[in-house]
Amino acid sequence: MEFKSSVIDSLAHEVEICKHLYTKIPEGQMGFRLGEGMRSTLDLLRYLTFGPLFPAYGMIKDDWKGAQEIADHSKKMAAEDFPAQMDRQMETLRQLINGLEDEDLDREVNLPWGAQGALGPLLVNLTVKFMTAYRMQLFLQAKASGATQLNTMNNWAGRDTPST
Repeated sequence: MEFKSSVIDSLAHEVEICKHLYTKIPEGQMGFRLGEGMRSTLDLLRYLTFGPLFPAYGMIKDDWKGAQEIADHSKKMAAEDFPAQMDRQMETLRQLINGLEDEDLDREVNLPWGAQGALGPLLVNLTVKFMTAYRMQLFLQAKASGATQLNTMNNWAGRDTPST
């Protein structure tokens, strides 16, 4: 039970940071790319609304086709819908994870690329770590596109540094 709560709390924290960082993206920078061949800021926001949910759903439900439908849904998301979509993703993740029994966490799951592993560790490695990694990219992308005021507090705590 504690493991599931820890995963949910970690994901919820990451969602809140992502929503905070979204508010810091400079106006007119949704098309900004860190480099050639990289996602635009809008593409990254869209990815963040399903990237962590995709593996969790696929592994828990053993339904990678359904997971792909989740991914396809985000392709036309408008930037202003990002906070609501992140909240929806978090609620779905919360329901999926809370619906697991402790013994489910030891269940072997098959990944689309042929690997296998226990569900519990994979929830951390393919859900929490994905959310954290892409949150970091959002921080870097926002900063590089002109939000130079962003700092460690924004990135790790999801808030501005208090003024003294």
